[in-house]
Amino acid sequence: MLKIVRAGMHATLQDGGRFGLRQYGVSQCGALDGPSLQIANLLVGNDPNAAALEITLGQCTVEFTEDHWFALTGAGCDATLDGRAVWTGWRLLARAGQCLTLKLPRRGMRSYLALAGGFDVPEVMGSRSTDVKVGVGGFEGRLLCDGDVLPVNPSPRHFREARGVKQLLWGNRIRALPGPEYHEFSHAAKEAFWRTPWQLSPQSNRMGYRLHGHVLERTTERDLLSHGLLPGVVQVPPGGQPIVLMNDAQTTGGYPRIACVIDADRYNLAQLRLGEPIHFVQCSIEEALQARAERRVTLNNWHGGLTMKIDLNADLGEGCSNDALLMPLISSANIACGFHAGDAVTMRESVRLALAHGVAIGAHPGFADRENFGRTAMHLPPETIYAQTLYQIGALAAIAHAEGARLAHVKPHGMLYNQAAKDAALADAIARAVKDLDPTLLLVGLAGSALIAAGERLGLSTREEVFADRGYLADGSLVPRSQPGAMIEDDDEAVSRTLSMVLEGRVRSRDGAWATVNAQTVCLHGDGAHALAFARRLREAFDARQIQVCA
Repeated sequence: MLKIVRAGMHATLQDGGRFGLRQYGVSQCGALDGPSLQIANLLVGNDPNAAALEITLGQCTVEFTEDHWFALTGAGCDATLDGRAVWTGWRLLARAGQCLTLKLPRRGMRSYLALAGGFDVPEVMGSRSTDVKVGVGGFEGRLLCDGDVLPVNPSPRHFREARGVKQLLWGNRIRALPGPEYHEFSHAAKEAFWRTPWQLSPQSNRMGYRLHGHVLERTTERDLLSHGLLPGVVQVPPGGQPIVLMNDAQTTGGYPRIACVIDADRYNLAQLRLGEPIHFVQCSIEEALQARAERRVTLNNWHGGLTMKIDLNADLGEGCSNDALLMPLISSANIACGFHAGDAVTMRESVRLALAHGVAIGAHPGFADRENFGRTAMHLPPETIYAQTLYQIGALAAIAHAEGARLAHVKPHGMLYNQAAKDAALADAIARAVKDLDPTLLLVGLAGSALIAAGERLGLSTREEVFADRGYLADGSLVPRSQPGAMIEDDDEAVSRTLSMVLEGRVRSRDGAWATVNAQTVCLHGDGAHALAFARRLREAFDARQIQVCA
């Protein structure tokens, strides 16, 4: 829950808007500064257009009744959380009982407060936006008041750290297209519209921005039939002072339309203060479309940068029948290099399959133990381990090169992997082999293991791994396969444990204690009976939580 201690002059719940209903007289509504809304939501893992608080001119205080991740974007309001400064454009954690206070912004007009999980208010005609003039949407269809308590959905995401992004800058140069009745205005009116500054009138609101400046005169007195209207249209009523229609504007009207503000610049208007000068800049349709495309690229880049990512890898080329079905579901393939399983032919087939699906190719070297699938403990000299590892990686690297690909990572197999997790000398031998062959390769190892430490000592990039289908001990190591609880056979349990590791950085160990893990990649054993089911369920779970699977 979020309690409104002080609502300020104008605070409502707004989302991306209400679309497709203008023919029924339903206004668009929604956040006036769309990019700020989207950035706030992306920071806390929500849908970009989820409902958030739109707070006009600050002077608002809210109390968090539970622990919540939140993000504040838009106008800077010298915000504080229990007296400590809060930056706009950052994701932060508020504890139960803490109060977030926004002062009058020094620059800008509107701030956006998003909470992880989003606000639990009814959807009305496809949107949760507040339409105050009709009294629908948002929280009871009205402005927020002191004492209101807003329900919040539980968040499917758990963040480990604060995160910030650079917000879009806003300005007072607003690009616009000539409107349908542009030709009816005098030359002097056209010159005045484009070349002189306008000021925002105190009579402005979410329906329209009234501007003060030159009187715009028409060269005709003909009456117009009512026509459709959209946010951004600039109407000129009989008094000659233009009005820029905003999100809550009516859907039809009869005033002449001298111009239309382009989509890419409308958010600037949302942040302009009363009395600030506004300069309209004429542009072409081609320029307007290009500006919209550039804005989409910018927001998509933000989305990509803020979306949680996880690598999903599987051990392939080991003679199992699941390889072709698993490949579309994973982002990295660990290909057996001939010692514990596979041969030159299977390596080549696996490389080709990975290439066809855009999956990162990695070497999966193991002990020379085909009889027991590389799972027999061996105590070999470090230099032997070095040579055998180098030999196996080199063989796969040569095949990948011949197919026009290159290796991305190395992950030891079976008992070699397990021993390297605890044996520093063995781990060092593997890491040296990787570095000597190609220092750009990622070294994959058990989270928190000696192998990861060895790779970091030698300057290699490392990737810490967790397992969807393996049990854990309290120290973060895997339950040996010979012991009860080594394998997780239940799909629901595997998904739940994996999400806990990825989102919370911890996993329930066999004895019931929490073990801390750093999940950078999740392994599915390709030879497991449930590998395919695990992969499908995990992808569904990741997609539902906006977690991107990528190498």
